[in-house]
Amino acid sequence: MDLLNPLLITLVPTGLIFAFAGWILQKKPPKGINSTYGYRTSRSMKNPENWKFAQEYSAKEMMRIGWTLTLVGILGGILQVSDAVGIVFSVVLIVGSAIWIIYKTEKKLKENGLSHKDTE
Repeated sequence: MDLLNPLLITLVPTGLIFAFAGWILQKKPPKGINSTYGYRTSRSMKNPENWKFAQEYSAKEMMRIGWTLTLVGILGGILQVSDAVGIVFSVVLIVGSAIWIIYKTEKKLKENGLSHKDTE
């Protein structure tokens, strides 16, 4: 295993950061809607029900994606890829993972009918 493999040195730490951030969000979710901590989108911040659901769901997704990125990074460490290919692949996976978490959480909020309720 090449310890300088770009898949290993980018995906493993990033995956662990995603998993750790998800774990923190799950264990210490923000108590109320705020603009500094937690999963924050206009849909998630519409009301307390949306907010609570989005924190719980996105935390689980972050942990799942984080462990997946970590595993892909470890397995990718076995592959012999050029630095350029490894870096591009890693960046695409990391950015795609962040987008995927937002997409899945927003989709679930919408499916659960949580997107149309107002705070008033």
